[in-house]
Amino acid sequence: MQYLHSYSFPKCEVLNINNNYIASFKYLPSIPRVKLLTMEDNDVDNFKGLGNLKSLEDLYLRGNPITFLINYRQRVFQILPQLKRLDGIPRLQSDLEFDPEYGDMDESMNDSSCVIL
Repeated sequence: MQYLHSYSFPKCEVLNINNNYIASFKYLPSIPRVKLLTMEDNDVDNFKGLGNLKSLEDLYLRGNPITFLINYRQRVFQILPQLKRLDGIPRLQSDLEFDPEYGDMDESMNDSSCVIL
């Protein structure tokens, strides 16, 4: 697992940290101006720390366990309402809705359900 939170990239607007064994958004460096973050093929499995990425417009998370959680897209767009694209797909109307059968959006993210696409 990589810990990058001790680093700071105050002027960076595009950051590629694919394939770095990052397990959580809370381990990311300080990136106050990043508009595009690609962190594909890491080990992210929860949403903790995602809300700190207020400047993001584009986020790529393919290849992370988090992408298999129920309502994954809806949760990301709820946490980051300014986000325009997730995994290369623009925000859709369906991203603003979620299936209540699978629980409240604010519940703990410890889902025991999986989605296989």
